[in-house]
Amino acid sequence: MRHVQMLRRKMKSLFHIQRSWISSRKGLARLVQDPLLCDLPIQVTLEEVNSQIALEYGQAMTVKVVKADGEVMPIVVVQNATVLDLKKAICRFMELKQQREGGVKHVSW
Repeated sequence: MRHVQMLRRKMKSLFHIQRSWISSRKGLARLVQDPLLCDLPIQVTLEEVNSQIALEYGQAMTVKVVKADGEVMPIVVVQNATVLDLKKAICRFMELKQQREGGVKHVSW
């Protein structure tokens, strides 16, 4: 319950922060230092921050997708997501992973 109250306070302050500040890399890097958001990567995107907040509020869920090679991909989707939403989330996950790690630039779906 305490974490939910802390998150609500942080959400209120988050909504008052100017959009330009939160979109900047420096602003997002500061936001990731928060204990509730500390498991996000350093090169975090606004989309990832919003997904993490939705998870904390119970508005989203993590679907663990297992690839053929055994790698597990934690994909965050909203509670009422469709299969198309899941596919788009998997594509976005792979794009971000490839940007951060390098490697293949195009995946054929």
